[in-house]
Amino acid sequence: MNFFRRATCVFLVLSGVALGQRIEDPNIDDYVPVVEDDLVVYTPKQAVRLGFRVLTGAGTTFSGQGSVESNGLNLDNPLTDNVDRGYHDGYVFRDQRTMTDPSGVQVPITPDGRTNNWRFSNEEQGATEGFIMMNSYKATVTDTGLRDDDPDAAFGIELSVDRDFGNLFNTRIKWGVVAGMGINQILSSTRSTVTASVTRTTDYYSLDGQAPPEAPYTAPQTSGGVDISVLLRSNPLWREQFESTTSADFENHWRLRGAFMTFRAGPVLQIPITEKLSATVSAGAVVVYAGSSYEVTQTFSPETGEDLALFITDTSSFIMPGFYVDANLQYSFTDTAGLYLGAVYQASGDYEQVVTSDDGTSRYISRVDLNKLQGIRAGMTFRF
Repeated sequence: MNFFRRATCVFLVLSGVALGQRIEDPNIDDYVPVVEDDLVVYTPKQAVRLGFRVLTGAGTTFSGQGSVESNGLNLDNPLTDNVDRGYHDGYVFRDQRTMTDPSGVQVPITPDGRTNNWRFSNEEQGATEGFIMMNSYKATVTDTGLRDDDPDAAFGIELSVDRDFGNLFNTRIKWGVVAGMGINQILSSTRSTVTASVTRTTDYYSLDGQAPPEAPYTAPQTSGGVDISVLLRSNPLWREQFESTTSADFENHWRLRGAFMTFRAGPVLQIPITEKLSATVSAGAVVVYAGSSYEVTQTFSPETGEDLALFITDTSSFIMPGFYVDANLQYSFTDTAGLYLGAVYQASGDYEQVVTSDDGTSRYISRVDLNKLQGIRAGMTFRF
């Protein structure tokens, strides 16, 4: 029993000390005594703002050069015998004709320099009488011009917290600090024809006097078990190369997608206008973290065959410092809730993103300018 009495005394003493410390808590300054029917009313010192912001002024510039070419097969030497050759608009493969030997077994025929295993795509390939032209292409961009894009407004959300430190120099103006973050989208896209140098390599295959079949044509073809293919010479008789420049058949499509996150902090002034309406002004530093996916599609439309296209992409992130200025009007419904509406200006640098093809023949650059962002912000204010 003596133990419990002593323990009870110690507990009461410690409780009294703790209560005394709580009463002397330096944070008691947050409680401003206002006499209202003999009650002490707490004046909120912190505020949380949650809302949206819409920014314009982000500009994007695209530049660079690249090339696309046919996926050819065994085109280095047109004089090599007994090989499969692939072109952009067709192919000429080794002969598949067979015959029956004396024992009744199907065996390849004795080579006669022709093949029944070939294909072509367009009527233009038979334009030279007695021949089928097989083509391969390489187009290289020579255009060094810049393409600018002014994207639409960037929508986003924001969250901030500010702390009120009281009146400034015994005036009605209050001062404090604010810290917050926001995130906005990046979306920029443009397409344009570009000047390109085109090399077309054409091999001429003889039909041995036969009329060209109707395009598109694929052999071998059979009817009733009999091979009725139009035969083509296995090797080209000669090769030609044509050089040209085009600004209509080569198109680039640039696309940039992503978002940037803004972290900001700085002092804030609150200027009362009426009992419920006030204005705030703030300026300070920002740090922007931006991440984007950069895509470029090169498309060349040759004279024959399908379009040649190459898609390349890159994903990167960047960190940039800057500053902001904003001004707002806020209306209080109660002591703890209200609305705000304002304008913001932010300068946070620029960055360059580069995308390169696997073979290194195509390299494109995008420059994203976040130096002159401006827009509006609005949302709810919660004080506590």
